[in-house]
Amino acid sequence: MFCRSPMFALVLCSPAAFGCQLLYEKNDLTVATGGSSTTGTDSTSSTGGSGGSTTSSTTSSASTSSSGGGGTGGVHTSSTSANTGGSGGFTTSTGGTGGVISSSSTTGGGGTGGTTTTSTQPVCTDPLFVFATADTAVFCGTFADPAWMFTSSATSGNGSRPAAVLTSATAGVGVFYEGPQPGMGSLRYVELSGTCGAPANVPMATTKAPPAAAVLNGDAQVLFQGAVGAGTDHPFQTTWDPATMWTLPAQIDANVFSPMIAGLAASATDMLAVYGGGNDALFRVRFANGWQLPASCFKDAMNNCEFTNKNLAPGVAALGSDNYLVVFQELANLKSLRFLKGNGTTNTPSQKISTAESLSPVALAPTTSGAILAFHGTDNKVYASVYTTATDMWSPIAQVGTGTTFTSPAVAKGVCTHDAELVYIDTTDKQVHHAWLNADGTWQVAPNPIGGENLKGVALTTF
Repeated sequence: MFCRSPMFALVLCSPAAFGCQLLYEKNDLTVATGGSSTTGTDSTSSTGGSGGSTTSSTTSSASTSSSGGGGTGGVHTSSTSANTGGSGGFTTSTGGTGGVISSSSTTGGGGTGGTTTTSTQPVCTDPLFVFATADTAVFCGTFADPAWMFTSSATSGNGSRPAAVLTSATAGVGVFYEGPQPGMGSLRYVELSGTCGAPANVPMATTKAPPAAAVLNGDAQVLFQGAVGAGTDHPFQTTWDPATMWTLPAQIDANVFSPMIAGLAASATDMLAVYGGGNDALFRVRFANGWQLPASCFKDAMNNCEFTNKNLAPGVAALGSDNYLVVFQELANLKSLRFLKGNGTTNTPSQKISTAESLSPVALAPTTSGAILAFHGTDNKVYASVYTTATDMWSPIAQVGTGTTFTSPAVAKGVCTHDAELVYIDTTDKQVHHAWLNADGTWQVAPNPIGGENLKGVALTTF
């Protein structure tokens, strides 16, 4: 067990089958000292200044006390009268020091204890889950203010980027690709309910690439690259819920194919899959009580197809019913990021996102006013930008933290009054690190990693 005080505490344990880590990220305890004294000059006696009252706040429902020393008694030079000590700064502190008299040994009495005002802030109960992969295990992190609980389950895998969604505040699923990379392997999953469930195969599902997931009508919708005949570039859909578990996988359409899985997002009424087709065009296919076929390409200002790096999955985020934001790597410059807005049939022409460049799949998630984009920069640093729907503009690209990474970060809408949440795997310690976007637009990075060992891929989800 390790303990960091007063601001942070860390608890580690490693049972034979599972490991766990309890990390305190914050504790807003305020400790104040007593106020300054005043010096009296009265001809008979003087009174010391009162100690300062303190106001302390905590992040939990229990009050925490703090204290300050009492003020010093007044100074008197012409009388034997006793001076009075200042009042104590807090109910638990001792009284202030008595007055000083140069012509007498008499001293004033101790001051009385002061008072304090304490306030409490309710504990944040918003669910926030991290799901991460390594070559020999998967890791599940659950945030319970102000701590993370991290558990692991042993399983073989390749450490590729996983997907994770919550279908309720207490239930969800993490999905990952277990197999050689590249090559066909099993699509596996764990249930997320505070810890990692036992890894198991998704029935009848084999794949060659990481999956994508979204929640529609209370169910987890998962896309993965399946095999049709001799091909492996066809997206299949399967659905999960805690009661009935998995449906049998179904192919979207024989004419929907891509070397990489589609980006996927859902609104309240529909779902949109976006992918790079075999001809490098950026395609979309909408789901609303079934897939709306045929798939069609997004159009540029000249009414030609938009083109993308088809080997990287685009980022997709719902901006409202039947309105989506798409971020993708352009074909002409494989590291340059572009964005557009659209639905199943229409769209705005794409635009370049300032200086945003990445050679890894991007992370994109909705916020209350638009979306949050995070990406693995070409210099191996983590970057983010905020999209505002009302202005159709991005905030300046901001570096998140000071560390580096070797893979895609993950983002989710904010919890606990945050605007957004972000996690990434640090290059040095191979653990998950957590950061959040404050309401004032600044990023704050937790001082300690939240857990994991030799991690390679990470997903983040909230409800």
